[in-house]
Amino acid sequence: MAQLCTNGKWHGPHPFFVQLRDSETHMPLKGVTVGDIGPKLGINGSDNGFLRFDNFRIPRKTMFMKNAKVLPDGTYLPPKHAKLGFGAMVFVRSIMIKDQSMQLGSAITIAVRYSAIRRQGEIIPNSGEVQILDYQTQQLRLFPQISRALAFLFAAYEVKDLYMRVTTQLQEGNTELLPELHGLSSGLKSVVSWETAQGIEQCRLACGGHGYSQASAFPEIYSYAVGGCTYEGENIVMLLQVARGLVKIVSSIRAGTAKLSQLTSYIAEKRSPSAKSHFTCVENVSAADIRAGTAKLSQLTSYIAEKRSPSAKSHFTCVENVSAAELITDFEHAAREQIFYAYEMWKHNETRYSTPEEAWNKTGIDTPEEAWNKTGIELCKASRLHVKAYLIRNYFNYVSKCNDSEIRPILDQLGKLYALECISAGGVWFTRNGYFSDDQMASVRIGIYLLLEKIRPNAVAIVDSFDFSDRELQSVLGRRDGNVYENLLKWAKQSPLNQSEISTAYIKHLKPMMTEGKSKL
Repeated sequence: MAQLCTNGKWHGPHPFFVQLRDSETHMPLKGVTVGDIGPKLGINGSDNGFLRFDNFRIPRKTMFMKNAKVLPDGTYLPPKHAKLGFGAMVFVRSIMIKDQSMQLGSAITIAVRYSAIRRQGEIIPNSGEVQILDYQTQQLRLFPQISRALAFLFAAYEVKDLYMRVTTQLQEGNTELLPELHGLSSGLKSVVSWETAQGIEQCRLACGGHGYSQASAFPEIYSYAVGGCTYEGENIVMLLQVARGLVKIVSSIRAGTAKLSQLTSYIAEKRSPSAKSHFTCVENVSAADIRAGTAKLSQLTSYIAEKRSPSAKSHFTCVENVSAAELITDFEHAAREQIFYAYEMWKHNETRYSTPEEAWNKTGIDTPEEAWNKTGIELCKASRLHVKAYLIRNYFNYVSKCNDSEIRPILDQLGKLYALECISAGGVWFTRNGYFSDDQMASVRIGIYLLLEKIRPNAVAIVDSFDFSDRELQSVLGRRDGNVYENLLKWAKQSPLNQSEISTAYIKHLKPMMTEGKSKL
C-alpha cells in the first residue's frame, strides 16, 4: 500500500504489486531497503519487515486497478464507491473473527478439562476433595468463555456469508451494504479480539500455577491471540470507525433521511414503554412511521431511531422466564441510548465554522476534531454496545435454527449466560433512567448463578464438541484422556536442566567457590 499522487493531487493509499529483489541474485533492487523488524511477543513463525524506497520507480501497470484506475496521461478514475477497496479487508476480518473464536475455544477446552481433573478442598465436610470445576467461582470464570467462543464463531459465519452476498451485489453495481459491513467487521474485530485475549487470560488463571507453564499451551495461545488486538487495525481506532458510522446514522434519522441496511435498522425501531420486552423487526417500515421521513430501515440499525422513552422499563424477572427476544430488546435499548448519548455529547462539544481557521482563532471553542476527541470514550462505548447487541441477536438467531431437542436447550443456556453476564458487567448501561431496577439487576445475578449450575453437568462435553485433538492443543493440562499429572512429570523431565543429575553450573562455578570457602575455614 502506498500513497498515490497523480498530476500533483493526492488520492490516498492504493495497492501496488512491486518487485523488491533481483530475480537472479535475490539482492534488494537499487533504491530498496528491506529487513526484518525483529522478535515479537508471538507469531514469530511469520516474518514482519520494514521497507523503504529511495527514488524507486513503480510502473503504472503494477497498480491494482480493479476499482480505482490511473490512465497513461495521469488521469485518476476513482472507484464507484469509496469503500470498494475494503472488500478484501472485510474478508480477512471474517477469517480473523473465526480464528479468534477457535483460540478462545482451545483455551476454554484446556481449562475446563483440567478443572474436571484437578481436585482440591471440600465443599461438604468429610466428603472428600472435589473437582475445582464444582466451585461456583471457577464456573463464573470459565463458562462465560464458552458462551463467548460460540457467539464469536456464529458471528464469523454470518459475517462471511454477508461478505459473499455483498460481493455478489458489488458485481451488480450495488454498494448499499458495503459501508455498514465494513463498520460491522471493524467493530467485531475490536470486540472479539479484546474479549478473546481477556478470556484466554481467565482460562490461564483458572489453572493456577500450572497455567503459567509452557506445558499448558496458554503462553502460546495468548501470545498468538493478543496480536489480534493490534494487527488489521488497532482496536480503539476500529471502534471509532464504527462510531463515525453510527453518528451518521443518528444524524440521518434526526434529518428524516436515513437509509438503513440490515446491519443497523434496529436503531430506528419504534418502542412502547408499556410493551413487554421483545424484538420487532421494522425492516420494511419507512421513516414516515418514525419521524415523518423516508428512511429505509434494516435489522441491524433500525433500533437507533426507535422511539426513546426515559420511562421505559425492562420486563426481566427471572432467568426461567426471560426469552431471547427480551434479552435482545434489552441490549438494543442499552445500545440505542448510549449511541444517542454519545451523539448528543459530540454535538454539544462541536461548533461548526465556515473555515477551520475561524474555529482555531476562537480560543476555548472546539473544532469538530477536538469535539470528536473529547467524545471518544463515549463513542467507543456506543460502538461496543452496538457490536454486543449484534452478537446477542446473531447468537439466538443461530440457536433458533437448531432442531436437536437435546442440544438446543444447552445452547440457549449458554446464550443467556453470555447476555446476563454482559448485563451484569455493564450495569450502568442497563440501569440508565431506571430501565433495569435494582431488583432486576439482582435477578440478573441470581440468573447467572442458576445458569452456572445448569451448565456444569455438560461443561466437559460442551468443550469436547469443539473437537480439538491433543495434537492441535499441544497441552499437557488439556489432554483428552485426563492423564494430566503423569504427563506433566514426563514433560518436566524433558527440560535440559534435568538431563543430568549434576548441573554444569555447579561444577563450573559453585564447587570452586565452596572449595575455596572451606579452605579458608
